[in-house]
Parts: sequence; structure tokens; C-alpha cells
Amino acid sequence: MKQLRIGVAGLGRLGQVHAKNIAYKIPSARLTAACSIVESELDYARKELGVEKTYRDFDAILQDPEVDAVAIVTTSSVHCEQIAAAMDAGKHVFCEKPLGVEAVPAGGSGGKAASGADFHAGLHAPV
Repeated sequence: MKQLRIGVAGLGRLGQVHAKNIAYKIPSARLTAACSIVESELDYARKELGVEKTYRDFDAILQDPEVDAVAIVTTSSVHCEQIAAAMDAGKHVFCEKPLGVEAVPAGGSGGKAASGADFHAGLHAPV
């Protein structure tokens, strides 16, 4: 079975939980990349999770051809724009709650991305 190559965006407390689960508890997934604006969080990904590719810019992780999907665990206020950008880049998306902080995001139309990427939202549950 081919492993799904996942990048995680956001490595705060909950982001680290998701990253550890992806790295160690999901056999069909491989943690390929990590993105954070906090350098110490990227150090954690490299040292504790063995992640070789780290990014400080969310758009850069989306350009990585070795990332099939992104787990978005960033600040809630940027979830909607990051979901849209990831789907436009053809990445499958998992986003931690809440999906956003507005009732209807500006410019949002909903539905499946033209790229054919899938979107999943979830609540934190230990694996």
C-alpha cells in the first residue's frame, strides 16, 4: 500500500499531537514535512519526529511535490484561507476545528476543489 505523504502546518500543542500520530501511529501515512512560523517548533519536528523538510511559509509546503496532503493545525483565523490554498494546490486537507471564525468566509463557495482534492474536518481524538 502506498503511504500518504502528509505535511503538518502548525506545531503548537495540538499540532504536535497530530504530528506524532501521523509519524508513529498511522501505518498508511508518512510525516513528510512540517510548517511553522516558530523556529523551536521546527526544531522539534526535525529532532523528535525525524522530519527533514521544514518550512516557515505555508505556501512553500504547498509547492512541495512530496506532500500529498496537509494537516492544518494553525491559528483558527487563517484556517479558511489555508484550506482554500491547499485545495487549489491539489493537496488533500485535514483541518482541526474550528474551520474558521466567520459564519461565511469572504469569497468562499464551498464544495469540492476543482483540483479534485478531498477535505476532512475533525476533532482532536488521540489515536
